[in-house]
Amino acid sequence: MDAQNNHVGLDVDVAKELADVLKVKLTLVPVPTNQDRINFLLSGKIDVAISNFTANLERSKAITSLTRT
Repeated sequence: MDAQNNHVGLDVDVAKELADVLKVKLTLVPVPTNQDRINFLLSGKIDVAISNFTANLERSKAITSLTRT
């Protein structure tokens, strides 16, 4: 967040570009922790997680379950 409380940074820039390309409205949802990113995806609170976090077997299994529903 910048001094005016606006979302800023590479993740925000990527999200804006993706929304422009897809021609969809962008809503940025702050997600507190790595595990919350996966929980938010699984619960439908967010459609896409654009952030840096390390891939591991547990996360892979959780995210893979999304594609099988």
